[in-house]
Amino acid sequence: MKKSLFLILLSCIFALANSLSQIKQSKVIRIAVYENEPPFSRVTDNGFEGFDVELANAIGGKILGDTGGRIELIPVSAQARFPSIQNNQADMLIAAASVTEERKKNYEFSMPYLSVNSGVLTRKSDNIQKMSDLRGKKVGVIRGSTGEAFMQKDGGYNLVYCKNSSDCYKRLKSGEIDGACDDNLFVMVYPVADPSVEVNIKSLGENVFLGIAMQKGNADLAEAVNQALISLSKEGFFKKAYNDTFEPFYKGTVDKKYFLLDDIYSFF
Repeated sequence: MKKSLFLILLSCIFALANSLSQIKQSKVIRIAVYENEPPFSRVTDNGFEGFDVELANAIGGKILGDTGGRIELIPVSAQARFPSIQNNQADMLIAAASVTEERKKNYEFSMPYLSVNSGVLTRKSDNIQKMSDLRGKKVGVIRGSTGEAFMQKDGGYNLVYCKNSSDCYKRLKSGEIDGACDDNLFVMVYPVADPSVEVNIKSLGENVFLGIAMQKGNADLAEAVNQALISLSKEGFFKKAYNDTFEPFYKGTVDKKYFLLDDIYSFF
């Protein structure tokens, strides 16, 4: 009886992923994307929009093939991203998911599609120019993020945990924190619209690569995603998606040569 209860509980915690063949047979692919992290993804009155949304639709179309099917976009928060694929609520995750050695132990990842660094958002009036200016101060991070990992490794900061990047921004504005560390593409959003904040610390640590995450062991689906990424790169998808989403959003304050990885795909 106890063993049966344990198995039931285990199945609730970890549901087996849909395989590539099951996805093609059902003609439905479920892709988790951010619910509110522009310019990657957000839900509007007209539906989903953003760079990751365009990528999700393009990848889904490649996998479903000429026979077509339905692409279901599932909105998730930062905290719900990886549980959505672990619990088989989604077949894959396209939500600015950085590829780390720790995550690779638990999930399948595609080839990377973007390269980012961590950056720090601060109030312009504080004149924060370098990391030493933040020693002993409160820095907002998102739990489980590469920003958190960097700040913990570097040490000497009082970490405050935010729900997402916009939550960190609000806490910075209210004076609750002195800085917010996150992917530079996230923190560089806010100075575009709010001249009272700035990102003087634009590149921390080594490059971090964003990939598409799937449930561990779903190797056939991961290979299909990789082939789709290579094909999309050769078709010029990434430059177009960047120009259609990132370029107008950042108003020319970021340069795609630092983020796109088309040069890597040219070897395949």
